Amino acid sequence: MSKIKFFEDPELEVARLANAPEGSLNHALSKLPVNIEEDLLDLMIELPQVPGRERTTMIVVPFHFSKDSSQNEHLPFKRHTGWWDCIVVASNDPVYPQGGHRLSIPAAELVRGKKRVFDLAVTEVSQ
Repeated sequence: MSKIKFFEDPELEVARLANAPEGSLNHALSKLPVNIEEDLLDLMIELPQVPGRERTTMIVVPFHFSKDSSQNEHLPFKRHTGWWDCIVVASNDPVYPQGGHRLSIPAAELVRGKKRVFDLAVTEVSQ
């Protein structure tokens, strides 16, 4: 008896993304490692560097997940599908500067980003 796989293997996800047209976001993501395995809700994530955005840095916070409607009920389920509504919290991108812009970002892109945290140094305020 063989084991039932509920989710596609990481290698199959990479192959699926690589099948996208060259120059597309999915094709570029197929070349990047998954860095975040935990739930993405409310994390601060720096988006990965992909062609066309090499010199921009954008940090977002995912707050609402939208399921991929093309995912059928057949196993295995695709890894990192769907989109997250995110709010931009820091950016040097002139199109989406920081200040609350909302974007819909694929889960496959977010998991290939870098988790960030605020490091607020507490200093005494002299009176």
